[in-house]
Amino acid sequence: MNAFDTNKLVLLLDGLTCRLMSLNVSILSDIETIENLPQYCNYHKFLLVEELMLVDDYSALHYGKCRLIGKVFSATGEVYLENVRIPHISEEYALPEGALQIQLIPTAASLNTCSTLEHGKYYEILGEVKLLPKSPNQGTEILTSRGVVERVQSGNRGILLQQFKNLYKPAVNVWFAFQVNEASELISRNLEIRMLESVSLR
Repeated sequence: MNAFDTNKLVLLLDGLTCRLMSLNVSILSDIETIENLPQYCNYHKFLLVEELMLVDDYSALHYGKCRLIGKVFSATGEVYLENVRIPHISEEYALPEGALQIQLIPTAASLNTCSTLEHGKYYEILGEVKLLPKSPNQGTEILTSRGVVERVQSGNRGILLQQFKNLYKPAVNVWFAFQVNEASELISRNLEIRMLESVSLR
């Protein structure tokens, strides 16, 4: 390769390097401008079925790993986890058992486990919170609250959030499932632990 070709190659590489650096800075800038981007929860945080199913703003939905306790409900080939009546809460605020249910999505690793979940039995579920299309006609794209936040940056936030609410529903990708006894008491104990943890972090 002569000197002329070498110089052209150096200029070409310099130009490509500058373009890549500019692109990287642009991507980082776009990420930094997204407001309230949720951080992934790397541990199986104990949550109530009610906490997931009663969320109106999907940008505020739990993002990451979770742990739920509830009663399994099977229907038309789909499996759901129903809420459990929580003791020591006044009737005014407590929901009856089975008032709400969240769909369980088996992963490749938990397919056999999910197929053996017994209708009407109580289980502790470890998994990951997702947003599932309500209708197969919408496609198969599964979202998270982070995906919602990223998509509502441009446009009317209120309208876009309502669209997500109309088209998607919370669900849980199941990783592990364990049958439990005294589900309501277990829920109460876990809520007490959560309360103590939140106080200690203040």
